[in-house]
Amino acid sequence: MTTTEPPVTTTQPPVTTTLQTPTDEPKSLTQTELLNTLEALSEAPTEAIEAIVDSVLTKDLDTSQATLLIATPAVLENITTTQAEQLFTEITPTELSLDEAEAVVEAVQVAPSSVRKAFESVLNIFQGFADNYVPLNSTVPVSTRRALIAVSAVFLTVAPAPARRIR
Repeated sequence: MTTTEPPVTTTQPPVTTTLQTPTDEPKSLTQTELLNTLEALSEAPTEAIEAIVDSVLTKDLDTSQATLLIATPAVLENITTTQAEQLFTEITPTELSLDEAEAVVEAVQVAPSSVRKAFESVLNIFQGFADNYVPLNSTVPVSTRRALIAVSAVFLTVAPAPARRIR
């Protein structure tokens, strides 16, 4: 004897898809968010700093905001090279005030070598804002180095050609 069971029908709810257009531009970091971030950084344990910086880097920073983050002592000591590069990319050297430039140079000068390499590779340190910075593998600041290069160039262009003896 065979028993046949009635067919089982299942119904599934209709699938709805909501499309969101991706935003190309990240939202700007507000002053309130910046102040909250700076406060969080001052109180955060070292292992949390990387995550805080990651969340800030999803925002659009201006030069002043990036400078404040860089000048925060715990930041450069606890971020990755990639994060350092992203932070330095946010800086426009021509927009730096003298105080901001000095703060950046002071912070980077004592930073780990990986962060210093990122600083030197992203920003043109010979542009004039980092005159007091002593690059890696150097013993003289940028201003002295620039002066030595200029003096060398002058002597090379003014040097007389070697004299040939005519026989």
